[in-house]
Amino acid sequence: MLKVLTVTTDYLPNIGGIATHIYNLNKQLSYLGVTTNIMHIIYDPKKKGSYIEKYEGINVYKYYIKKPLKYLNISKKLKIEINDFIKETFKDVDIIHTHELFSTEHLIDVENYKWVWTNHTHDFFELVNSFNLKNMVWRYIEKKQLQKASKIICVSSNVFNNTTSFLNSTNPIYQIPNGIELTKFKNLLQPKKNEIAKKYEISNEKYNIIIVARWIKQKGIHLVVKAMRHLVKNHPNESKKFNFIFVGAGSGNQNYIKEMQNKLTGFDNKIIIDRAEPDEIPYLYSLSNLALTPSIYEPFGIVILEAMASKVLVLAANSYSFDDTISNGNTGFFFEKTNTQNLVSNIIEIANRKESPEFQEIIDTAYNQVVSQYQWQQIAKKTLAQYQQIILV
Repeated sequence: MLKVLTVTTDYLPNIGGIATHIYNLNKQLSYLGVTTNIMHIIYDPKKKGSYIEKYEGINVYKYYIKKPLKYLNISKKLKIEINDFIKETFKDVDIIHTHELFSTEHLIDVENYKWVWTNHTHDFFELVNSFNLKNMVWRYIEKKQLQKASKIICVSSNVFNNTTSFLNSTNPIYQIPNGIELTKFKNLLQPKKNEIAKKYEISNEKYNIIIVARWIKQKGIHLVVKAMRHLVKNHPNESKKFNFIFVGAGSGNQNYIKEMQNKLTGFDNKIIIDRAEPDEIPYLYSLSNLALTPSIYEPFGIVILEAMASKVLVLAANSYSFDDTISNGNTGFFFEKTNTQNLVSNIIEIANRKESPEFQEIIDTAYNQVVSQYQWQQIAKKTLAQYQQIILV
């Protein structure tokens, strides 16, 4: 039986793509007969040691450290301690899988373990597109380390192209997308839907636009705020019919969060949800007319799949991040990245045509795409095939 250990600093109850990806991938791999364990490294100066949680057949080992596991905080002593823990706790591990940058990839004893790295982090975009002195140093360090990986998985064609160009090596690099647990978005209960609508004061008399994202600059929240200002100033009557629902506002960069909160002061057509419960997310989509993803950059954009699975129309920035999932006019729509006026024009046009049969066809096509290509069972099988290739080498 294949034994896989995932080492990460980002796991549930954290909100975000990496944590969700690790949870769903490991759950589906366990259904396929893989022995899966997760080592969740947590920075907490007040705690020490480790303990185990078991959830849906997955063993999650919480391992506490006193300094954040980032950049130069990875001391030789800490690396030895963590590798000793791995040797003692996870005997006969076949593969170690990591998903982050500037952290867990530097902990792996590549001389003694097969190592897989999945690239789906915003940090990589900054690494390859910023050329200040600090980044130049880290480009060298990361390139040298990542070239030691047994295999690299990229979640989108955009990430694949950037990774291949950056490493410029013989690393085996493969593209396997993110996935979605489709059953969570089906057969929703009407009483629960009514309860969620009442809890967050979501009215079906408004045209509800949902933005599910952590509040960091890359997610483009400021573009939505500018669009709201533009609507009120230039389309005062039109603006009254819209309601912007922000989900995930409590997670992100604290300075950016405060800046956005200040700029949203005075707007009536908004609902800000700091952190929704996971089982509330499908209902929030179902209460929405349009899913807006204004990200300047996304490695993949799992929220696109969530919206499509919920049969909600999608409008996203044309930042190359969503080319794998959105075909403009066929499975969703693009607006010009960072162009506030174009974003507003698209919102108004889509809202005015909400009863269009063409839109229902787009929604159905997008949903069928999710069913055929992006379910976690399919993603797990593709990942397992890559694991098995490594073992055979």
